[in-house]
Amino acid sequence: MSSRYASLSRDELARLVPELLLIGQLIDRSGMAWCIQAFGREEMAQIAIEEWASASPVYTRRMQRALGFEGDDVVTIFKGLQLDIGAPPQFMDFRYTVHDKWSGEFHLDHCGALMDVEPMGPDYVRSMCHDIEDPTFDATAIATNARAQVRPLHRPPRVPAGRSPTAPGR
Repeated sequence: MSSRYASLSRDELARLVPELLLIGQLIDRSGMAWCIQAFGREEMAQIAIEEWASASPVYTRRMQRALGFEGDDVVTIFKGLQLDIGAPPQFMDFRYTVHDKWSGEFHLDHCGALMDVEPMGPDYVRSMCHDIEDPTFDATAIATNARAQVRPLHRPPRVPAGRSPTAPGR
């Protein structure tokens, strides 16, 4: 079966893919609001972790095969994060530094997830930026390399709230 996107040029795809990623993120985010209402913040966090951790290995490997950048190094992990449904360019602004084949850093110049939860208070910031992100960034990296780890150098809460940058990590 041929993809409906197969006839698009590279330039057309470069404009379309960020929009598709944002659509997917918005659909997911609306589901999480329902989970908060129905089950509370802590259960929503567990649902988000399970959802991402179970889906990431599937779509990460599929995306790598489709775009021809399979590997097990940090560059491959970072390429995958650039196209991750949970981090669309309009929602998250990742900046990457590759130190060598096996290590690198990223930080976010803008984090839509933090901007969403910060007005809801410190418990929501901790749920998003600690409880959810720790295992889900690992799940995304492990989909490329079973020994990979993502460990934060700094993360919210921001003191004072609203300052920049938003959510650095490594």
